[in-house]
Amino acid sequence: MEFTVLGVVEARSANRSIPLPGVKARTLLALLSCHAGQVISTEMIIDSLWSGKPPAGTLGAMYTCVSALRRSLGNTVVVKQPGGYLLDVAKESVDLHRFDDLVNQARTVRSSQPRQAAQLLDHALALCTDTPLAGTAGDWADRERLRLEELRQTVIERRTAVRLRLGAGHEMINELRRLVQLHPHREVLRAQYMTALARAGRRAESINCFLEGRRIIVDELGVEPSHELNLLYQDILRDTVKSTPQNMILRDAPAQLPIVTGNLIGRTKEFAKTVEKLSDEAFPRMILWGRTGTGKSTLAAHAGHAVKRQFPDGQLYADFRAARSGPAAVLGGFLRALGCRDDALPQNAEERAALFRSISADRRLLVVLDHVRDPHAVRLLLPAGPGSGVLATSRYPLSGLDGVARLELDGLAGGDGLTLLAQAPGAERIAADPAAARRLVALVGGLPLALRIAGGRLAARPSLEIGTFATLLTNDLLNELSGGDRQLDIRRRLAADWRRLRPRDRTALRRWAWISPDPAGHQAAELRRTLSDERLLTDCPVATAYARERAVAEEDRQWLADQGAQQVLRFSSGRS
Repeated sequence: MEFTVLGVVEARSANRSIPLPGVKARTLLALLSCHAGQVISTEMIIDSLWSGKPPAGTLGAMYTCVSALRRSLGNTVVVKQPGGYLLDVAKESVDLHRFDDLVNQARTVRSSQPRQAAQLLDHALALCTDTPLAGTAGDWADRERLRLEELRQTVIERRTAVRLRLGAGHEMINELRRLVQLHPHREVLRAQYMTALARAGRRAESINCFLEGRRIIVDELGVEPSHELNLLYQDILRDTVKSTPQNMILRDAPAQLPIVTGNLIGRTKEFAKTVEKLSDEAFPRMILWGRTGTGKSTLAAHAGHAVKRQFPDGQLYADFRAARSGPAAVLGGFLRALGCRDDALPQNAEERAALFRSISADRRLLVVLDHVRDPHAVRLLLPAGPGSGVLATSRYPLSGLDGVARLELDGLAGGDGLTLLAQAPGAERIAADPAAARRLVALVGGLPLALRIAGGRLAARPSLEIGTFATLLTNDLLNELSGGDRQLDIRRRLAADWRRLRPRDRTALRRWAWISPDPAGHQAAELRRTLSDERLLTDCPVATAYARERAVAEEDRQWLADQGAQQVLRFSSGRS
């Protein structure tokens, strides 16, 4: 069975169209097809079919619609799942996903095999047979139709860019003239048309194309043409348009999201919330926050890949833990990824941010910012294009930012924690001593990073019993979870966070780690207030163990002695 959404929405079997029972059923099929293999919640189905204003009895009407579609396609195709439904078919059976695959293949070979890239893009565009989602209705269908039309237009521009790199010129002029007339505000198409005219020796027409475009943009939109289009215009005036143009507006969209490996464990609800927010046409901005090791970056990467088709102009990524990762450096990388030439890059962050806003104003980008600490850095990196998305991860909620959704991540609950722990050593190993496994999960507070490290330790030591390992963790938690891979060293990750804390916060955390087992009295209340205000208060055993370790290394010895920590001090002195 095959499904189409890049034209009339339909299901086909044995090359024959399957009758669908009405517009709502067709719209439901479109929704499930666009997310083939992914569970769509009943809430999202209702919102998509009834445009966010469901009348009384809508739940029953939804079940009726689903049942009618299942009768047409079969219960094994539209499958009921906890909380929703999914289209249980191979993704390649949906034309949209074949389209995406062809476009991704073209991106992979565009530098080494541009002719093959052009052919792949031709095959992708051949799948676009009509107006997308024809035969559907509702706000969701209207928004998705616009997105798919924008996606198709972007791929046309990419194919044109490849052909221009291959030296094409005069043979593309008629097609580009038609496209510019249909889309007079699309500066990428206009730039490609100007380039083709200049290559064909029609420099005067190329200049006139810019001037006509400038008049339209100024008169109808009230703004000047983009910095990049002006640069191309200057090149044409100087007669320096190259056979392989280097202007950024002819480059492919960047795809910088981190690679994801394996399944996302224990974050089903958080994943759904994040994807839903990033799919919000009006304001797709979200912050995932929580203490170190809760899996914020992993969730962000999975969610980014899940929604990347909604951002056809590219996905940008920056990790603020990296060296030289201040806003100015990150903006420089983003601008280069979008094709801005080095000689056009301003020096300071504010000017680069202004240029980034100009370049992104007519693009739909997804910006993923990992390990952010400063709200001002996020403000500088907000793209200006309508519908552009921002997903940031942080140790803090970044409360200084307005207009963003926030989701706090914590440790995993029992069942999910056990599943993550078993990922490396295998479920059979965990099932051999479930009580010890549950104790191990509790010892690390369900922290995903700690569970991944613990699972790796168990996989590397097949003869080590889980109960024995849990005892080792009880006696020396940090050392058992440290060493080896830099990314999987719990002490190194905690140390990086520790260094970024203000001195007074480090002092408060060190002292709280010692008095938290018996948090009574005025001093405990003061510490609790300080840490709560800074969102540093935690009951995570791993974080507490690190704070105690730093207390021995950094704290005033008399204060520790006053708290009854003489034994620890003697142990520390004996090791020094």
